[in-house]
Order: sequence, then structure tokens, then C-alpha cells
Amino acid sequence: MEGQPDKSVQIIQEEANKHPNRLDLIRELGNAEGAAAQYDKAVATFQSLQGRLTDPRSLADLWTRIGEAYLHKGDTQQAINSLEKARQQDINNPNIDTNLAMLYEMQNKMDVARKYYELAIKIDPNNPLALNNLAYLISESNGDLDVALTYATRAKQRLPQHPEVNDTLGWIYLKKNLTDNALDTFRNLVVQAPQTATYHYHYAMALMQKGDREHARKECQAALADKPDKIQTQQIQGLLGRIG
Repeated sequence: MEGQPDKSVQIIQEEANKHPNRLDLIRELGNAEGAAAQYDKAVATFQSLQGRLTDPRSLADLWTRIGEAYLHKGDTQQAINSLEKARQQDINNPNIDTNLAMLYEMQNKMDVARKYYELAIKIDPNNPLALNNLAYLISESNGDLDVALTYATRAKQRLPQHPEVNDTLGWIYLKKNLTDNALDTFRNLVVQAPQTATYHYHYAMALMQKGDREHARKECQAALADKPDKIQTQQIQGLLGRIG
């Protein structure tokens, strides 16, 4: 908490050395190493527990922690491999399925991602993260927009004020040419989160679809002022070019 993660690792390491049979201390050592960005050490520490745990849920939790360490390290494939092993231990865990889906999205394997989102929703029909992400994935892969809208609406019922959920809903409205609904949604979003470039950009697209070029241009400028990443900057500039 005081910003001394290395000191935290040292303290827990000392205690773990004193009590080598305290598996909870070894697990917490791995957590501390991860918090200190010592990801290779965290993986090694967690792996040292594999032969000492027998409960499937504990093993699933262990593989999940290993996956998180690999993800922070930037090794998406090893993170996926670890979560797949976690899933083998706890096949009915919607959080594992949802996290796997997001990792496969990062690899642009959308069919596999969709499968895991659907599995998560089958286990937990009210999982808002899986519902929202699946709705957006469908809308971005030329899928059935009515199905996407159903998922997004269910996500909003669970998280009515969540910006990302409302952004997904507005995006689907826009694609279904429900322009007024999209405008209302994005107008609220840019008030709720005024420094998020994506929401200004989506609002600009809805305004453009409505024919309001002047305000669309202003929203594009507001989006650029929020310093979006390179890809989104190109998208915004492309929209400005169409606005004229």
C-alpha cells in the first residue's frame, strides 16, 4: 500500500521460508511477486504448488493466477494455455470462460471467443461482462444485430449505468439505423465520461447519420482532444473527411 512491493515480497518470502508447509503463504508470495511485476518469479512460485494441491477448484485458481502473470508479462498464448488448464479443473466457471474469450479476442480468434462467451452465458445467463462483450463481438463481425441487441439489453438490465455497456447498446442501435436511440445513448455517455474519445467518436457517427454535420465535426474534435490511440485517430480523421 505504501508503494514498496519489493519489500512486501521480502517479508512474505521470509515467512514462507519459516513455514514451508504453509501453502497459503506460498500463494501470497506469488501474488506479491506479481504485484511487484516479478512475473517470472510469480509463475515459478505458483507452479511450485501444483503437486501440493489436490482440490480441483484450488488448482483452477492456481492456473488462473499463472495465466494472469503471463498476461501481465505480455505472453497472451501462455495466458490462454494456463486458463485452458484452469478450465479443465473447473469446467462450470463462467469467469474462466469469459476471460478465455477475451484472450482469444486479443488474438483475433473471434469464432473461439464467441464460443467461450456463449459457454459463460449458458452457465450464468446474467453475466453482464460476457453478455456485453458477446453483443459487441456479434455487431462487429456481421452477425445478427437482433441477437446482439438482446444480449446488450440484458447486460444493461444488470449494469444500467455502466458506460461500456451503454456504448455497446448505442453502437448496435446505430448499426440497426435506430438513430434517435443511438443519439440519446451517446449524448448521455459524453456527459457521463467526457474524456473518453470512443464515446465522442460514436456520438459523432450518430450525428452524421442524422445529418447534423456541424455537431458531428465538434464531437470529432472533442474525440481527438482526448488523445485516442493511432487506429482510432485514423477512424476519427476518416469521419472528419466524410463530414467535409
